[in-house]
Amino acid sequence: MQHMISRSQTNYLLNIVEKEASSDSPEAVIAIIFAVCALETFINEVHEFVKSSVENWSKAVDFENEYLFIEVMDDLEWSRASLLKKYVVGKRLLTLAHYDKGKKSYADMVTLIDLRNAIIHLKPITMKMDDEGIPKHSHKDLLKKLMSNNLIKRVDLESKELINWIALLQDGIAATWALDIACRTIEEFLGSIKKEPFKTFINMVITGPAKVKLHNSKDVVRLDAED
Repeated sequence: MQHMISRSQTNYLLNIVEKEASSDSPEAVIAIIFAVCALETFINEVHEFVKSSVENWSKAVDFENEYLFIEVMDDLEWSRASLLKKYVVGKRLLTLAHYDKGKKSYADMVTLIDLRNAIIHLKPITMKMDDEGIPKHSHKDLLKKLMSNNLIKRVDLESKELINWIALLQDGIAATWALDIACRTIEEFLGSIKKEPFKTFINMVITGPAKVKLHNSKDVVRLDAED
């Protein structure tokens, strides 16, 4: 049976983020949402491309890890597992590598996904006073993450005024940051795939016939491919 797949949509989505980040009036919310869309598209495409590989290639190739990857990823998709879980489990099964949860790159990926989820599932911004008169802001943990990544200006978490975090996003900085994290996450995953000819196949389908290239411009790192 021949398994047919469409051309990768990952770079198409990343290009949307890149255009938003480099525009004269960038919108951080748009860039963040599409950056995570690119991450989700990428891991789903890898899943589908692995299926194509094991069905189309010679049975002489040992695909034990890939079969396990397909089975588990099918289960994760069926159970509607989180995007983060797909990356953590998928990378471990497919590449035999794992994320170092103590590294900034992993923390950045988590923050980007959390930020997208907070935007998509936007909850009311509230502030309540406890019995001792200390304000409790509804998005305190998120505010701390945003400040630590310089995505919003410093705010007083003891303030008795509402803190509208989504209005405080620094559009240019946040849009560029989202692009950077999405591209670095994808590039790292691709780089962890060592098995041939599987490695070459995945890189060709995801990024085109050219090798993966990192373009550095104004601290923006993105994937690109030559036509």
